Amino acid sequence: MGYWNAKNAIKDKSQYKIIIGERGNGKSYAIKNAVIDDFLLNGNEFIYLRRMKEDIKPSMVESYFSDLNIDKKTKGEYQSIVAWGGSIFLSKLVDGVLKRSTRIGYYMSLSAWEHFKSNQFPQVTTILFEEFTASHKLGYNITYLANESDKLMQLVSTVFRDRVGCVYMIGNTVDRTCPYFFDWELDFIPRMVDGESTQVSIPTNNGKVVSIYVEKTKNEKNSHSMIFGKIRNVISGGEWEVNEYITLFPKGDNEEIYRLYYMNKLKFCIK
Repeated sequence: MGYWNAKNAIKDKSQYKIIIGERGNGKSYAIKNAVIDDFLLNGNEFIYLRRMKEDIKPSMVESYFSDLNIDKKTKGEYQSIVAWGGSIFLSKLVDGVLKRSTRIGYYMSLSAWEHFKSNQFPQVTTILFEEFTASHKLGYNITYLANESDKLMQLVSTVFRDRVGCVYMIGNTVDRTCPYFFDWELDFIPRMVDGESTQVSIPTNNGKVVSIYVEKTKNEKNSHSMIFGKIRNVISGGEWEVNEYITLFPKGDNEEIYRLYYMNKLKFCIK
């Protein structure tokens, strides 16, 4: 099994870094590994961000970081990561007593962004936004927040104030109609090929420029022994997840002129 090489994304100096691709190819591992290393080397804190508060229970946060070798990184001083009270710590069980480090980061949900408006995060240099793309499959209706991209901007403003930080946005290829693609005029993303990366500069109202790095991670053709059917190409091949519905005419009898992608709340786009 091959894993994504995050070297170019980490080295890039853009303020926003959108990383999308197939599931299980190491996107999340590479970036969370990088933010932990940044704390250990430079003392920089981070925010682990998810869309809904149901996804940031302490046990789920700890599980998310559980595949990192904290023992090796800290030369045995700590062994794992523990989440408590909205903060993240390195930890080690010593004679039955939990030893915690100083805070290394925070965990929060975008849905609760207003609760953090008056907070200060002077040591935070990175926001790690996981699963920013959402699935709309019937029976699995994870939806976006209303005006979600604006809410993310509000949170970014609260965290960094007048500083410049980095926002990693990690997602699987599950939704071509993701509002970030269109709100930020990045509608080329669904047409990117595996391994392609680009950088986009967007002017701001104060005459400055925001840089966005986008990479569609290379399809490593990972093997999943228990996955079959149409979904196999999504999970193992990095294809966009698209539902098929009954058409008005049999396929092959008509020339395709355009495709209409739609989502809830009457948002749509034509390609």
